Amino acid sequence: MDQVEREKFELAVGKLTVAWAVAEHGLDQCISVIYHLKGGQAISKTLPLNARDKIKFFRKSVRSLPELHKAAEHADHMANMAVRILDDRNWCIHGVALQVGATMIPHPIELTRLQRPYMTSLEKKEVTLDSINKVMLDCMPLLLGFAFFLHDPLEVIPKEHVQQTLVRFGVSWPV
Repeated sequence: MDQVEREKFELAVGKLTVAWAVAEHGLDQCISVIYHLKGGQAISKTLPLNARDKIKFFRKSVRSLPELHKAAEHADHMANMAVRILDDRNWCIHGVALQVGATMIPHPIELTRLQRPYMTSLEKKEVTLDSINKVMLDCMPLLLGFAFFLHDPLEVIPKEHVQQTLVRFGVSWPV
């Protein structure tokens, strides 16, 4: 079995953490606009704070608010992607706790965390540095999806700003 240096593992988990934070910021921007400008107070009395509740609010708002119905397919795709990435991210973040003492870690890396939602038993999952890196890279399309959503249907970011952002990230997608 190959060994991975703990530092490389921590670097991969750190990069994933930053990538998720940026993607979740895109979600935060969308739900803030929905809540404050598009009638989201009818969906929830308060803005959700944890990621799963944010995703649920986003999905429910798009389905419930007539102005956003045309974007339901796009929103569902992003919500599904966010849930998948969030679960993989949670495995890496919360599963890292039992790996911190070792200087060398067996590869693939066996993560252990408290089983959701009751947190009374442990569950395990194997990951590799490549699989962690893939989850990190999946955060970029999620962020871009939320950026597009801010342009259409939320209409708070002009088309030119979306195009400039894509150019800055080296992405050539038509807007």
